[in-house]
Amino acid sequence: MPTFRNLNDYFKYVNNGLIKAMNVVGGKAKQHMYDYVKKEMESRPENEDVYKRTWEYLNSISRIDATLAPDGSIETMIYYNTDLINPHITTDGTLYQHMDDWGNDVSDMIPLFMETGESYLTSNGTRHHKPVGGIIDLEKWAKSNFKKELINELKKLGIQTK
Repeated sequence: MPTFRNLNDYFKYVNNGLIKAMNVVGGKAKQHMYDYVKKEMESRPENEDVYKRTWEYLNSISRIDATLAPDGSIETMIYYNTDLINPHITTDGTLYQHMDDWGNDVSDMIPLFMETGESYLTSNGTRHHKPVGGIIDLEKWAKSNFKKELINELKKLGIQTK
């Protein structure tokens, strides 16, 4: 660890290290969620007559880089970026994806539908499916791994922690 002229320089050094470490851990968490959701989706049969996967749901998993919050905490966010999920109509016009039965765009709701197992209201009632649970799995991963991963990354930067 370098030497510091004053306490303020030390705090800057530690905070920058925390941000760098959190970015690495956040990247690992995002990758874990991506891998989990991909495995869940691949384990389920795809019925070509009803739904052809676009993989936009999976590829919408995103992360905001770590920042120092006003309260002094370091945070990063992993989320489904619904701007990356779009409605589609198949070339023959018979299949609507990320749309309800009336042609309304429901792409903003796809992560909720996939996570909870509840699908949107259709002309035949509500569709249900097995929840994917990517967010729940990510929470379990964070509870089991976050502290250890952050400590390892801080040690790599020369910041000793317990």
